[in-house]
Amino acid sequence: MRNWLACFRLAPSDDAIVSREEMRAFGWVTLLAAVWTLVLGLIYWPGLGLEDSAARSIHAMQMAGETKLTANLFSHWFPQGLTLLMSASLRLFDSVAPLFLLQAMWLAMNVGCLLVLLAGKRVALATLAVMMVYPPIFTHAAAHLADGWTTAALCGLAICLVLWYRRARRMKAGADDTPLWVRCVILLQFLFGLVVVLTFRSNTVTVLPIVGVCMVWFVRPWPRAVAGVAALLGLLFLSTKINDEIPWERRDTVATSLVWEYVGMLKLSEDPELVERYNLDAICVKGKTIEDVIERHNWFAHDTIMWQTPITLRERDVWKVENNLVREMYPKLVRERPDLYVRMKLEIWKSIFGFRGNTALAFVHSRPPTWTEQFGVSFKPTGPLASVNEAIYKWCDRHDVALQRTTLPFIWFGLAFVGVALAGKTRALTWPVVILLLMAMAYYAGFMLITPAVSYRYFMPSHVLLVCVIVATARRTLVRYMHA
Repeated sequence: MRNWLACFRLAPSDDAIVSREEMRAFGWVTLLAAVWTLVLGLIYWPGLGLEDSAARSIHAMQMAGETKLTANLFSHWFPQGLTLLMSASLRLFDSVAPLFLLQAMWLAMNVGCLLVLLAGKRVALATLAVMMVYPPIFTHAAAHLADGWTTAALCGLAICLVLWYRRARRMKAGADDTPLWVRCVILLQFLFGLVVVLTFRSNTVTVLPIVGVCMVWFVRPWPRAVAGVAALLGLLFLSTKINDEIPWERRDTVATSLVWEYVGMLKLSEDPELVERYNLDAICVKGKTIEDVIERHNWFAHDTIMWQTPITLRERDVWKVENNLVREMYPKLVRERPDLYVRMKLEIWKSIFGFRGNTALAFVHSRPPTWTEQFGVSFKPTGPLASVNEAIYKWCDRHDVALQRTTLPFIWFGLAFVGVALAGKTRALTWPVVILLLMAMAYYAGFMLITPAVSYRYFMPSHVLLVCVIVATARRTLVRYMHA
């Protein structure tokens, strides 16, 4: 009876997977996260928005029945997880604004708690404070985009894996004594994080194998590991069925990336005969040809050939599901000239990792879209400290290139690999750090397969995980060196 009642105690024992000191550190992290969220709310209310944010908001209004626009004007352009959440917020609060506060709070708490587990209280709080004033991070935390949520969710999953790793070691030694409520919180964090990862962004599927393998490796007893993997696969299956339940137009969003790659291959060929045989004139706007599309093409985004003036391709013909010319021609060109496919991918990867001389990952600090105001949705800051937003915008604009260059992926991946190598050499490397590095690599690998554009928001989840890897390995290596 005494052991059973011990499951419900609030304070963990010395044999728990979370120590008393770490629990106190979590409290400080929560306090810091709350203050940060309050400041963001005062500055950015009702939250920052881009064109993607605006489109999701209008879609959410249709779901919530708050617009007279008919359903046939809407499409499955985005994964619908965030849109469903925005719709729920509209029903409950008549606004999507509270969501960015929830996102910011969850992001800060998960990043801070993960750092506590990996590097200790002082280092965690100092690192979290620096990250909170780093413009690319705090602007995305205040934006109605899927990337802040995805970052928070991946950090939450990482916390669960770290704690399950600890529990596996404790159970192997026969010394685990974790309170039931702690285990319940971990399970809820894992399930919510999994739902966000699976329904907010499509490319997160590349992280799931790592999560599944870690669950089989760490979770004990075996039936729980099997149940966890079954839940992961079940949620993955359900996430693919969400769109089937929403009567909106289907669009081949992958084709918009494929046409960018396709035109890139033709551009690299410099072969007029090949370009003529594989032209896309049938889907070019009136008066434009494939040569015009090639001229507009660059290695940073597909926007230039479909959405930026002068427009060269008819977007509706690019993303249509039936009889898609891009889908038909793409594999034929790859089979005939696989060398062009390899060269094209290398060119895109140079942009993705920041190896181009003028590459800089743009982050959210642009003016909010205004076209949504006709539908009753506005992203214009109206908080008590809204004037600060203008000052931040101007400062970021003046230091735009310098700030963007601090987000170049090859720098952060390079530092993480160096840190892991040094930690391994000094025997300070731990499995949780390796798992975080693998998660960061796997997430970004999704954009190496299919890439819509080069932007910081696509790199943000990997960036935050890599910062945690670098900080953890630096601290452990330094401690190991000082005690050598």
